[in-house]
Amino acid sequence: MAGKRAVNIKASVLVFAVVLALALIVNGVLGVSGFEGVYKDALVSRYNIDGEYIKGRVEASLDLGKKISLLESSVMPLFSEVMQTSSGLEHLYITDVSDNILYTTRRVLAQSSIPFPYTHNTGESLRSGSPYVCEFLDSWFICIPLFTKGSLHTGTLYMEFSQKTVSSFISSYVSESVRTGLLIFFCAFVLYVILALLYGSRSRVENIISIVLLLLSQLFFAFANNRQYNNAISDVFNTNMTKLVQSIASELQQPLKSLSFANIGDVEGYLADRIAGSEQCSGIYIVDDNMQVLYQAGTQLVAEGEKLDYSNRDITIKSIPDTMAGSVSLVLRTNRRLINSILRDMALDSATIIIVALLFAFMLKNFWGLVEWRKDLLIRPADMDKDQEETVLKLIQISTFIFMFAAYETLSFIPLYIKEVFDASGGNFFGLSAETAQSVPVSTYMAGIMISMFITLFAMKRMSVRKRYIAMAAIFVAGSCLTIASQELFLFSLARLICGFGFGGILLSTSSLVIEYTSARSRGAGFGTNAAAFASASIASIPVGGVIVNKFGYAAGIGVSIAFALLFLLFAVFCIPEQKRAASEGQGKNVSFAEFIRVFFSRHILVYIICVNIPFQIIYWGLFQFLLPLYMSDTMRLSQGNIGRILGIFSVISLFAASASRLADRIKNDKLLIFIGACVAGIAMIAFGMSGGGILLFIVLMVAMGVDNLFIDSIEEVYLESGEVRGVSGENLLQSYKVIEKILSVFIPSVTSLIILQTGFNKSLLLVGIYSAGGALLFLLLGVNGRWRNSHAEK
Repeated sequence: MAGKRAVNIKASVLVFAVVLALALIVNGVLGVSGFEGVYKDALVSRYNIDGEYIKGRVEASLDLGKKISLLESSVMPLFSEVMQTSSGLEHLYITDVSDNILYTTRRVLAQSSIPFPYTHNTGESLRSGSPYVCEFLDSWFICIPLFTKGSLHTGTLYMEFSQKTVSSFISSYVSESVRTGLLIFFCAFVLYVILALLYGSRSRVENIISIVLLLLSQLFFAFANNRQYNNAISDVFNTNMTKLVQSIASELQQPLKSLSFANIGDVEGYLADRIAGSEQCSGIYIVDDNMQVLYQAGTQLVAEGEKLDYSNRDITIKSIPDTMAGSVSLVLRTNRRLINSILRDMALDSATIIIVALLFAFMLKNFWGLVEWRKDLLIRPADMDKDQEETVLKLIQISTFIFMFAAYETLSFIPLYIKEVFDASGGNFFGLSAETAQSVPVSTYMAGIMISMFITLFAMKRMSVRKRYIAMAAIFVAGSCLTIASQELFLFSLARLICGFGFGGILLSTSSLVIEYTSARSRGAGFGTNAAAFASASIASIPVGGVIVNKFGYAAGIGVSIAFALLFLLFAVFCIPEQKRAASEGQGKNVSFAEFIRVFFSRHILVYIICVNIPFQIIYWGLFQFLLPLYMSDTMRLSQGNIGRILGIFSVISLFAASASRLADRIKNDKLLIFIGACVAGIAMIAFGMSGGGILLFIVLMVAMGVDNLFIDSIEEVYLESGEVRGVSGENLLQSYKVIEKILSVFIPSVTSLIILQTGFNKSLLLVGIYSAGGALLFLLLGVNGRWRNSHAEK
């Protein structure tokens, strides 16, 4: 045993080091990426101040009747003035409406026109304050349209700055973050090694040590980064406020020498227009010598009679002397709420990584144990002792976790990606409405699952689980790669069909893995482990997918899914033995069509499908996996990262599946618990639909949907298996039901879209809630109590 203990300690130390390093790296990369985006936006806002200055001068000449092609004598000095005061700005251009370059600071031009497309119809929104930014090669271009008399688009101002301007500024913060990470890694690793040598022989103590040190190390690293970025973002925003206050003060200086505020016109309207494009400014004020507010605009207004505080760190002040009203000051307030929101998102990203790191730590430990005792898998299930059964449970847990991570990682953003592809392809798909067209890729995904399950059930049952896993994983990877390459909705729908085909074959084969590799004694534990792995994968993957897409884009998000699918393929090749298992009678046999029909028309199955399964599928496939992400993005204005975290609530509840199973065994009433879950979800949707929604009620809705899913996950398989169908084994009964379920699910997204299109989102939730609660009541009256009745043979 001493040798085994030494190996376990070495393995634990290695796993801890790998997980700690990866968690720190991912945490650091996400932090740097977030700060990089903030700094780029701040630069855009800063340069836009100069852009509005140039725009105002040029448009004043255009309003006087001058042609844009005859302004060189006034434009080039403007360019020179701005270039001298704007650090990091590389070049300026003015073009006509055909994007032919008229004026530029670039001395040598390789072309006479702007070499990238610019959407001119965005001019109206740009004129209201929002700069349009294009990325081309290694530069960003701020595009500001120029108008004659405020309406006729006459040309465009382009402001170019290099990506190196951003990366060079960020590099110092990266270096500081790396030094902090290395120090934390070294301290945590040394402490872990010491504690592992002292207490590592006890598994529970070692797990506690791992959890505490991983938590503390990530919290310290997140806190250090948060403090660093807080100071950096505040400095960047304050720099912008200094530039903006100088620009506005210089514009007000001259007219205020000869005119009173009353004669200038709408002062507060002018102030509002000047900060309209700068979200980093929450308020602008003109104050007297006593800091009494005379005029103000913005989102953070001061109450009448209230004075501004000189000592406030978010205040930037510029004096405007010698005015008709005496000496006044212009005051800008930095948007501290925006800074706090950015830091809060960074902290939530860190929290997501901490949770994922803990899950991966346990998975890697189990993987090491599986590799070390892989020979246990060659033993017949009936001959295994308890330790060998634990090895099989690790096989089930790790295989399910890896692939379901790949499958669920895209869940929070695929609906948004579908919408983007649909819009990019012209917003037309065979004349269908936008809602129906966008549901097509979801339906083809479900169709792929259904087709794959049919083929697996009727033709591939004699093929080993290992071979099925390898083939289907390869198909899933191919479909995911095609998803990234798809630029129009038809090809995208085909890609999702292929992905669904791979997913369906693996999903159906997981029950074969459990049944073939466990004995009757350990089968319940096998299904419980499988369900827990599903839940763990969704908890880890859904928020991670949202965070990655939020930082790096859709291709990166799908790329992570592909990487895990390839990892699953390798796991199947090297860790699942190629062996024909000794199965019980009826297992491993293809299902005949007659047996499939008997399953479908069994009262036990039919009542469950109509009363429970169909409303649940509308909730899970129609709402949770398709429409709720769109609702959170379009209506609630949440980022992909926050969408993933809210959807993660649903998955967290699934972690209690084992407790729900034990509860079902204790009260001996599966039907009652399934009724409670469906009823809770139905009541929550009815409440949401009748009240009109809100973030708190939305979270309650996610919890209620999670409770419904919890009882379905923990009880459904044993409940359905209890309804014996003549001549059909337990494995084939379950897998036949899953195929029936997927046949119905193909139509669920489109049906849900049509319901929402006809009734609206809130009313559709009300209708689905009524169906869920009413169906649950019918199930309670018409269903049988499954395994707890005296006789449950179905004819």
